[in-house]
Amino acid sequence: LGLTGHQGDITSLCPSVSDSHTTGGGGAPLLLTASSDHTARLWALGGPHAGHELLCFDRLRTNTRPAHREENPKLEQVQDAQFVCLDGAVVLAAGARLGIYRYELHVQDSGDDIKRLQRLGSYKCCGLLTLPREPSAGHSIA
Repeated sequence: LGLTGHQGDITSLCPSVSDSHTTGGGGAPLLLTASSDHTARLWALGGPHAGHELLCFDRLRTNTRPAHREENPKLEQVQDAQFVCLDGAVVLAAGARLGIYRYELHVQDSGDDIKRLQRLGSYKCCGLLTLPREPSAGHSIA
């Protein structure tokens, strides 16, 4: 698989534990990566989208357009990314913050071609925790 998309060093790799049926990913296993390019990305490891990026986490709150852009700033450098809640959510360590994000994939959404063509997934921040100090590089959040 050629995973192309990150513009910086990959700082974390996390494979999914379960299949992606519950998140709309078509049942294929997933891979979550974090990078020094200030993003985390979700990849399909099997099925028709194998090797393709399904979702890019690059904003603090959501990947949908908010009313005011300043309410949804870009992420700081993402040091670590992990699946949680049986792969139904992800936790990102970005700068001095931990964020938990629910995501939904639209890979199997054959009934709405517009939604499927606009993006293969969406996410929303469910909670943010500001840490007293920035985690040291190389330390995992797991």
